[in-house]
Amino acid sequence: MNEYLELLYAGNNKIPTFNKPFKEAKMIKKGNFEIQDFFEDHYIKDRDDKVKEQIHRYLANNHDAMLDGLLKNFVVFGSTNEARITNLYDITTSEWNKFKGSHDLLKKDFKVSGSLLRMGLIVSYYKTRDRLFLDFLAVTIFGSRWKQYFRHNVKEHVMKYVIEKKLTMKSYFKQYGSAYVALQETISTILQGETASDAKKITAILQTPNDQNMIDLVNTIYSRINSLLNTLASHYYAAEKEEKSGYIINVSDEAEEGKLSLSNNSLKVSNLKSMVDNLNSTSLDELILKTLRLDTPIRRGCVTSVLCNSKERIFAQYANIYIDYYVKTHGTDWNKMKQQFITKSNTARMKDSQAKVLDSKIMKLIREFIRNYTKYSDEDPGDLKTSNGIVKLTKVVKDYIIIKTRALMNDL
Repeated sequence: MNEYLELLYAGNNKIPTFNKPFKEAKMIKKGNFEIQDFFEDHYIKDRDDKVKEQIHRYLANNHDAMLDGLLKNFVVFGSTNEARITNLYDITTSEWNKFKGSHDLLKKDFKVSGSLLRMGLIVSYYKTRDRLFLDFLAVTIFGSRWKQYFRHNVKEHVMKYVIEKKLTMKSYFKQYGSAYVALQETISTILQGETASDAKKITAILQTPNDQNMIDLVNTIYSRINSLLNTLASHYYAAEKEEKSGYIINVSDEAEEGKLSLSNNSLKVSNLKSMVDNLNSTSLDELILKTLRLDTPIRRGCVTSVLCNSKERIFAQYANIYIDYYVKTHGTDWNKMKQQFITKSNTARMKDSQAKVLDSKIMKLIREFIRNYTKYSDEDPGDLKTSNGIVKLTKVVKDYIIIKTRALMNDL
């Protein structure tokens, strides 16, 4: 889908462990690690693993919002979800308020880095070096800022018009049409650094979990996401004002590259199906795997065994079913297809008999992989020991097919 960054800090002996002295650090002044120490004083067993479980549960329960987040299904992260996570840090609101009120840096930045949730996620990231905590921090910031910029959410046709005609191809919203993927790419850009100077600065921030670096990391992520939404909102409200003034907004009228005829649209669909048929990958798209939270070796292995099976050709067969379904139901307008393909396919009620046959094949391949995998590994299959777990993973396989097919559209 795009070039993406893989930061694997775990096992890298150049990165100091969380609670041991930092060899590269200079003399530390007292108080520089107050935030880390405060959270460690309240540490409870398996805290970070339990936080990850809550994050995975939230992402699973808000699957449609993660794939969309811009048009119909929006990211909502309220006080109930926040409490489920902050409670795992075993810090009461009064304890946190008292601590940050006496902290030289936090008391100056109550609204951003002064959030217990945000700082907790940052602490968990430094503790585990698991990027999931930063990705989820981005989700929570996006949800809270979206509510401020779009208090009454958005008109779907106006937002489609903005994404299609007003945003440049540099916009992750335009590239992916998914808020969550856009947020992951934003985090990757931050961690990589857009310039040599940025890369040097972020490397230093990531290396040492002192108070200033933790606060800087929260503020950097917050500022970047706020900037993305600020740009999006400016275009949106300008377009809405144009519509109120009598300007007819029509997202299928004329694309940026010029008006597309029906025959040209049909040709693009035909080329897409050809790309799908000729895609013979021996590995899967890492960014999509991360988006679908396929983190464990056994779950990744299951999906790979299904989609990289050259004999069964599950990907090509199912991708063509989704394309045919979309064209039959919604037409061949290419720009609409790029905007709607993920959401329309994800909610499709498939009556195609071939789809049922493929579902059975996918479940059979998953079971075969699990049976062989557990012979040589002690890893617990978890819910994959049950039929319900296999059905859920089958849905994830189909989500991968949908997202990858949409990604291929960018190459046409």
